[in-house]
This record gives sequence, structure tokens and C-alpha cells, in this order.
Amino acid sequence: MIIICSAIAFVLSCGLCPLIIKFCNKKQLFDEVDPRKIHTGNIPRLGGIAINVSFIASLALFAVFSPEFNIKDYWQVAVGFLIIFLTGLFDDLFDLSAKLKFLLQIVAALFVAFSPYYYTRFLWWELPHWVGSAGIFFWILLCVNAYNLIDGLDWLCSGLSIISVLTFAICGLLKKWSFYPAMFIMVASIAGFMVWNKPKAKIFMGDSGSTTLGFLIAIAPLLNQSVAYDHAYAFNQILICMLVSAIPTIDVLAAVIRRIRDKRAIFSPDRAHLHHKLLNIGFTHTTILICIYTIQIFIALMICLTVFTGKTIGGAIITLTYIFVCGLFILIHYVNLRVNETHRGFLEDHPQEEHKIGDHHKK
Repeated sequence: MIIICSAIAFVLSCGLCPLIIKFCNKKQLFDEVDPRKIHTGNIPRLGGIAINVSFIASLALFAVFSPEFNIKDYWQVAVGFLIIFLTGLFDDLFDLSAKLKFLLQIVAALFVAFSPYYYTRFLWWELPHWVGSAGIFFWILLCVNAYNLIDGLDWLCSGLSIISVLTFAICGLLKKWSFYPAMFIMVASIAGFMVWNKPKAKIFMGDSGSTTLGFLIAIAPLLNQSVAYDHAYAFNQILICMLVSAIPTIDVLAAVIRRIRDKRAIFSPDRAHLHHKLLNIGFTHTTILICIYTIQIFIALMICLTVFTGKTIGGAIITLTYIFVCGLFILIHYVNLRVNETHRGFLEDHPQEEHKIGDHHKK
């Protein structure tokens, strides 16, 4: 049944995209072009509808024909997911204020924080309920906005997301976690969208897509109710959450530090995100995707490995992998600074905000 519902999700997602493109062209619903963004031209921005509608419909069908999958067990998560999706959709349609969006994201995160899905321990320490709930609350807010901010290149957010979700789908299948069918269905929904989002994209996922993917990936490691309580997995659960979303979350934390240092608003745009830096250094669109996908696949393999190792070994592997990813960010940061210092950037007209040296030469 999982295969059938996943196939339906892929076909539905892929089939909805051209209809959404036609609707957006008729209603002039395009992703606006500004100095921060890479794309040119009018690109429809409601691809999140295709991803989420196909996911919800296919998951509901699976729940009907698979009594062992009880959707009622996840009702708080489902409500939070819908709030995030509708908030992103209304923002794509009507351009909501940042304060209103953040308020609605807080409401969605609270639904999960007061659900059974919260952090129970961190390594050797049992966490008080309020600490675990607060932890997942703030983690959701971080991931929702991190995946939104990294959605700046065709196939980037969707590619990172599909690798992350597939990681938990495979682990869930092997470890008999109850929520793994939903992971496979979401993988199929993202794949259907990616058919139309491939460079040069005919449609973008918009906030309705990126924020819901960030929400799902933030909580996916917690939706792992197995037949027997997995002590080794629970031991490293927080570290796994941090590692699977390392690329977008490190990127957004670096952006926050950068903007505070430069005395700018935290939510102000710039062209100093990871993909901007790689473009500025001289990477092509394709090589950027290959580079970031390779890192994410390596992360996925390490997570899969730690799920089947002991507690301490698994924690060590995750920690070392996270340090490795941080090291790559630092390396790219300094290479980018060097490129700007020599006025040899490849990102036309916009040297990185973090290095005030004036305009560099156009390529």
C-alpha cells in the first residue's frame, strides 16, 4: 500500500504543477525579483500546493486502507503542519507581514510542544518535560525559517529536503517506526514537484512549500514510535535533529550573527547565504547542487549508520560529522572573503554584504 500511495503522491504532485503554473500566469502570481535572488523572469511561486496537497491526500488514503497507521496519534502535529502550510500559502498570495507570519509559526510550534512528541533526553541526561517541549518549540521555529531562507536556487531546498526525508523513511522502514509511511509519501510528493523545479525552474515551491518541509524535517526524528523503545536512538535524538538540518540551520544562524554584527534587522535580506557565496566564488548552479547534495548525502549515511550503532559510538559519529560540516562552512566563508578582497567575485553587481569593500568587477 505504501508503494501505491507513494506513486499516487508523485503523479498528483507532478500533475498539479502545470495547473498551478497556468493559474499563476493568469493571476500574475510570480516570485518577485530583487537584488537578493538569483532568478530572472516571472516564475510562479505556489509549488508548495502541489507538494502538500498530494502529500495530505495520499497520506489520508493510506490511513484509510492501513488501520495500523492511526492518524489520530498525530493530530497536534497535523494541526501544526496545516497552520504552517496555510500561513505560507497566504503569504505567497497576499504577502503577510513578518510579525504575523512569525506569530502563526509560534502557534504551530506550540501545538507540537504540547503534544507527546518532544525531546525526552540529551545524551546521558533525562530532560524535564518543560525543557524537552521548549527545545522542540524553538527547533521548529528555527527549521521553518532556515528551510525558507535556503530556498534560493532551483532544486536546492527540494533536493536537501528529499534527501533528509528519505533518510528517515529508510531508517523507519528498517527499524519499524510507525510514521515511516508518511516519509515515503512525502518523498514522492517532493519528487513530483522537482520534475518542474529542475533548472531552469518553471515553478517555485514558495513559502507554502519551504516552511512546511522545514516543519516536517524538524519533527521527523521525534515521530519514531517503534515496537520497542530504542534507547540508543533516544540517546542521540537531539544530535540527529541538529545534523540532518545542519546545512540550512548553520546557514541561517550565520546570517543572524552577520546581521547583528552589521547592526541590521535580523530578517533583512542579503546575498551572503551559502549558495550566494558559492556562486560568488565561481561555482556554477550545477556544481553548487552537486557540492551541497554530496554533503547532505554524507550526513544521511552517517545518520543511518548511527541508528544501528551503540549510543556512545553513534553520538561520536554524529558529533564529528557536525564539526566537519561546520568546518566546511568556515572554509567557504574565508574563501569567499578572499575572493571579495581581490575583487574577483562572480556574483554580478552584489559583493557579499559581510565585506564592505565596494563594488567588484563584473564578470
